[in-house]
Amino acid sequence: MHKIVTVLLALLIVAVPIMAQDDSEDVPLTLPIEFDRLVEESISQRAFYDWWTIDLQENDEIRIEMTAHEGLVPLIGVLNEQRDLLARSDSDAQPEANGVAELTFTAEADGEYTIIATREGNDAGTSTGTYTLYVELLARIPARENDRIPVEFRCNDDIATTALFFQPIDEFNPLQEPLTGDPNARLRITAIGIGDFEPMILLQVTDREEDQSCIDVSPITAEGFAYQALGMRSDGDIPVDHIVQSSISMDELDWADYSLDVLIGSRDGQPGHFIVFVEGLAIGDRRDTDLIPIRRGPMARNTPISVYMIATSLRFDPVLQLSDSEETRRFDCDDAGLGDCADMPSGETLSFSMSYPDGVAETITGTRFDAGAMLFPDFLDVQELMLQSRSNSTHGTYALMFIGELPAP
Repeated sequence: MHKIVTVLLALLIVAVPIMAQDDSEDVPLTLPIEFDRLVEESISQRAFYDWWTIDLQENDEIRIEMTAHEGLVPLIGVLNEQRDLLARSDSDAQPEANGVAELTFTAEADGEYTIIATREGNDAGTSTGTYTLYVELLARIPARENDRIPVEFRCNDDIATTALFFQPIDEFNPLQEPLTGDPNARLRITAIGIGDFEPMILLQVTDREEDQSCIDVSPITAEGFAYQALGMRSDGDIPVDHIVQSSISMDELDWADYSLDVLIGSRDGQPGHFIVFVEGLAIGDRRDTDLIPIRRGPMARNTPISVYMIATSLRFDPVLQLSDSEETRRFDCDDAGLGDCADMPSGETLSFSMSYPDGVAETITGTRFDAGAMLFPDFLDVQELMLQSRSNSTHGTYALMFIGELPAP
């Protein structure tokens, strides 16, 4: 029996995992899992396994517990990054219907490991049902901080699933022209949710959770808006609770000590598209360069996320470069839609407008000279945007526009 199970688990090792696209599809899952967070899923005849990924350090000792219900006979396996089967739960105990499969495992090296939650017999098995999966960190030698961004964050009384993280690093000198609708604002972040995505914005001083604020209500100053982005309807019929906005003054940026973390998430993990618009960024001198670190939310690791650098000053011509922290990957873009970034839709297809009190209206429209890039897919580490002017010949203000999606869990 154990030989059969080993062979069937080996088949799962070479199988290509499939990401679930919506609740109606009965397919295996490939999702990250955190320590001390109970997840619930199901095993069916078609989706007879799920893959749960977790980052471990050498000598990390973990305990995995899979509790079965509705007749399921549970079985656990652990794979390394090379998809070698390192351990399974049926070595010491025979699986039973509605039983508990347990496995204690010690990581052999730093890296991403995959926990297979399946059933006895795998594709040749017959049991189906629901299960819960729990991973506990028993020992970490040596201790280290988790440098990943959180899958979820608390926003007032709610929990949001992280879609995007960035640090708007800039010199933050006073703007030559104030932002429309708010003369005291030095940096303004607007998040719009399309579909069921209910946006929330968390602002936090880096590594200081006690210094943070969360915005989860629509902007009081905004009376209406319009936008246009490829692949999305732009009829303006977005519920008011799907728009949030944060305006940050120069004094508040001083308080943040220029180490500001911005997390964008959706309330209760509601899926859908999102647009994040960041105003108040500037290339103050023609030789100036802005570096902005970006990370995907773990639940959005395989969905397309694009970013555009849109000039908001006359005669300013943006150029951007996207790379990982080790510069093993790199993408350069002068004009989206042309040259090396021909695969990026042109910035002239984009526009954003907001109406403020007293008849004040703002419209920012992209042009063919604006730059754009697609964030590297399936990459949770830091990606760096280097933003400057073309040939270091101009200077001025610009805005960033992120367009992305948070898939259904």
